[in-house]
Amino acid sequence: MGNPKGNRRLSGRERSKRGDRAAAEPKGKGALRTGMARDIAAVVLLALGVGAGFALGTFSALDGALIARDLPPANLIGPVGHSVASGVYGLLGFAALVVPLALVTIAWRLFRGATGRLTAVGSGAYLVLTLCLAVLSHLLLARFDLASFPAGGGVGAWLAVRSVRLLSTAGSVLVVAAVALVAAIVATDLKLRDVAGWTWEAFAALFGFARTQLSDAIDEHREAVAELRAEELAERARRAEAEAAALAATAEVEAEGDEAAGEARDVAGALALEQV
Repeated sequence: MGNPKGNRRLSGRERSKRGDRAAAEPKGKGALRTGMARDIAAVVLLALGVGAGFALGTFSALDGALIARDLPPANLIGPVGHSVASGVYGLLGFAALVVPLALVTIAWRLFRGATGRLTAVGSGAYLVLTLCLAVLSHLLLARFDLASFPAGGGVGAWLAVRSVRLLSTAGSVLVVAAVALVAAIVATDLKLRDVAGWTWEAFAALFGFARTQLSDAIDEHREAVAELRAEELAERARRAEAEAAALAATAEVEAEGDEAAGEARDVAGALALEQV
């Protein structure tokens, strides 16, 4: 039997040498397979996201009748896109629009080499955001009948009823909106400071645009009023001159000679114009 080898601590130089040798060794097939699987998943998710966006964005309830008569629908993904969009809208309502955004975002993260943990956390955050938006859509928009499908879908209506039982409508809106905001922060790496800055810039731009438009409208109104008043004054002056001329023509003038008579008629016209 040989003597057991004692534990020997490695110096910092030896540990660095071993780390350099490990880094210099080529990666195994498992790493290559992992990268290939990530790229394939990213391509599939990207295609699904773009297709879902086209299907949801071009959805029309009238396409069902066209498909039943073997006519081409307006949906860009065809009958399959219409069926998928109808089902997703019926399930999630307006919150279904988050689905293509989530798929494209997750695909982009996979392309950039995101780890499985980050991908799972982002997917879960998008799922929570979608459910919260479905509940909010049902609570705020269900009464208006804005579309052929329920505003919050079947899932949003089911969750909203149970939320209202526990928190009432106002409390449900407050809590669900807060959860949705947190989910959006986690899903999109959103920063409230940036959002506040963007909101302020948009508000300032909108206020400046409205102020410019209002100032231009006031100037145009003033010019129009001035032109209208000038036209009215000119019309009044024309009528006054016509009336004065008529009065002067009917006036009886007694004078010796044509020159005196002309001067008398001019005086009569001036007096008539003044009277008018």
